[in-house]
Amino acid sequence: MLYRLIFLSLSIIINLISLYAELRAYKLDQINILYTRIPTSFKDKKDFLDLVKKSKKNCIFFYIILTVFVLNLAIFFDSISLMILDILVVSLVRPFLLQKDIDKIREYKNKYGKKIDKLKVIDFDLIEKRKDLLVKKSSYFVVLFIYLVSVFIGIFLDKIYPNIMWLFLMLSFCGSDIFIDWLISKRLIKTYTSNSATNLRLNEEIGKKQSILLYRKSLINSILFLIFVLICVKNPYSIKAFIIYMLLLTINIAYSFIKFDKIRNNPILNNQEISILEDDEDYYTAWGYNNPDDNRLFVNRLYGMGSELNIGKLSGKLYYLSTIVLMLILLIFVSYISSTPTNYSYQIKEDRIELSSNMFYKDTIYKKDIEKISLLDHFPKGRAIRIAGNALEKTSTGSYRIEGYGSVRLYIYKDSKKVVEIRSKDKKFLFNENSDEKTEKLYKKLVKFFD
Repeated sequence: MLYRLIFLSLSIIINLISLYAELRAYKLDQINILYTRIPTSFKDKKDFLDLVKKSKKNCIFFYIILTVFVLNLAIFFDSISLMILDILVVSLVRPFLLQKDIDKIREYKNKYGKKIDKLKVIDFDLIEKRKDLLVKKSSYFVVLFIYLVSVFIGIFLDKIYPNIMWLFLMLSFCGSDIFIDWLISKRLIKTYTSNSATNLRLNEEIGKKQSILLYRKSLINSILFLIFVLICVKNPYSIKAFIIYMLLLTINIAYSFIKFDKIRNNPILNNQEISILEDDEDYYTAWGYNNPDDNRLFVNRLYGMGSELNIGKLSGKLYYLSTIVLMLILLIFVSYISSTPTNYSYQIKEDRIELSSNMFYKDTIYKKDIEKISLLDHFPKGRAIRIAGNALEKTSTGSYRIEGYGSVRLYIYKDSKKVVEIRSKDKKFLFNENSDEKTEKLYKKLVKFFD
């Protein structure tokens, strides 16, 4: 039940994040509304405001319907598959509906608005001062150092989790922090006007503050990771530590990006004379940037943070299509894994016992290595930590660590209470059949084999 709730919650969170990101395109205190540069005079016109309001309602209605749809399907389908399906619907269906609203906004603008000249300005003085405006790359060595200290503590002091897990976590969190900051920082310093002094002032007010904010986010994330590792070393079975860590991590990231957006939407940029649109808005669509004559694969977004993929290039199309294809393959694979019941096979041979699962797990226990075979009335009490394997609603398979019991290999049907335990020279195994009666019969066969 908890497993299902976690992934259903993730689907809802994905929809909320997508809705929040999209609603930013409707804010009237910015120049670009729905990928379209809007004259200030339009914001006082009732018919234009009604057009924006209607489009905004369509957006909210779409995500409400999608969330209700996903929750209803949860009765019949696996929650991981639904989460992937949810992402695909947002990626494929929503752009079609959004583009219709964009076309209506642009049609209105072309009908009632004046043509706005688009300028491209290169400020060479600003380019020279770029490094002084951004946080120095060497500062990120502090972040990297804290992550490295954390992973060394995990590897050398922790006796529960495998070393590869700490290394993977460090590379995931540290790598994503530094890479995302680097990617965003490349686009922080911008040319706003043809006046170098104004550009410098605006970049000090916006780009420099954003760069400091990103660095502070990564530094706090690294400190949180260090605290999490220290708690895990002291009490590896504490689920509260993980929950609190993820909560604080989410709060820090969310706060940083909300603050980032507030800095970016400096009111002074709403002055039509100051802000310069670098790329023709007609190239921006609900699917991304579409300009085959532009050699860039990624371009700045018209609102919010991040980049738009240039789907006008062949490489952009391939990038977009490959992402969708990978998501579809993942959906099919996860659906197959989730819908295919996990079955265990126990083969008693002359000198060994072979344990296997149709989900790619296999163990061989040689008779000469067996020290004890027992029938337990219930699964060992204590929190089970999955090291490698799967934990589905009705089965648990793979390598686990059980509080107060130690490391063990599992082949468990959760509907059956009784469990066979085999202790060998270097490993422990817990397995059963899908009913207590069958588990007892299996135990008797194993005792006969061992005797």
